[in-house]
Amino acid sequence: MNGNSNMHWHNFIAGDNNAYRELYNENIDKLYSYGSKFSKDTDLVKDCIHDLFVDLNNYRAKLHKDVNVTAYLYLSLRRKIFSCIKKKGTSIEVHNLEQSIFAVEWNAEINMVYSEEWKLLLSRLNEELKILSSRQQEVLFLKFHSELTYEEVAEIMRISVATCRTLVYRAIKQLRVKMENVPKIALFLSIIFS
Repeated sequence: MNGNSNMHWHNFIAGDNNAYRELYNENIDKLYSYGSKFSKDTDLVKDCIHDLFVDLNNYRAKLHKDVNVTAYLYLSLRRKIFSCIKKKGTSIEVHNLEQSIFAVEWNAEINMVYSEEWKLLLSRLNEELKILSSRQQEVLFLKFHSELTYEEVAEIMRISVATCRTLVYRAIKQLRVKMENVPKIALFLSIIFS
C-alpha cells in the first residue's frame, strides 16, 4: 500500500486531482476499519475521514512531500476522532479503551472454510486478545491487520520503535503462554504473527 500511496501523495501535492482520488480510494477502507476501533458512531468515523481528506485538499500547498503517508493518514485520523469525541463530550458512544476494541474480525469466507474446531480456536484467541492492554491490542492491529511497519506503528502511536517492538513481543508472548496447551495454536500464531 505504501508505495502507491507515496506516488499518489507526491502527485497530489503537485496538483493532480486524480492522484487525490486514488489516495482516497486506496486508503478509505483501512482508515474506516482503524477509526471504527475508537468509536461506535459510524457517522462520526466517516465524518472524520471526510474532514481529513478535505483538510488535505485545503492545505495541499503546505503539506510535506517526504512523509510516511500511511502513518500520516492513520495518525491524523486518530487525532481527528479523539478531537471530535472530546468536543462532543459524553453524547457519543465511545469504545471503552480497556475493552477489546481491536478484536480479530473474520469475514464470511473464513467462517465457511474453517472447521468448528478451528473456529473455537479463533474464538479463544479473541478472548485472550481481550485480556491484552488496549495499547497491545492497537499495536497488534496496526502491525498485523493493517500490515504496517514497526516504524509506521510507532509514529502513529507516538512511541519509539523499540517500545513498539516490545509491545508486540510482550503481547505475542502473553498470547502464547495463555494458549500453549491448545493444539495447533503455535502454527496459527506463527502464521499470523510472523
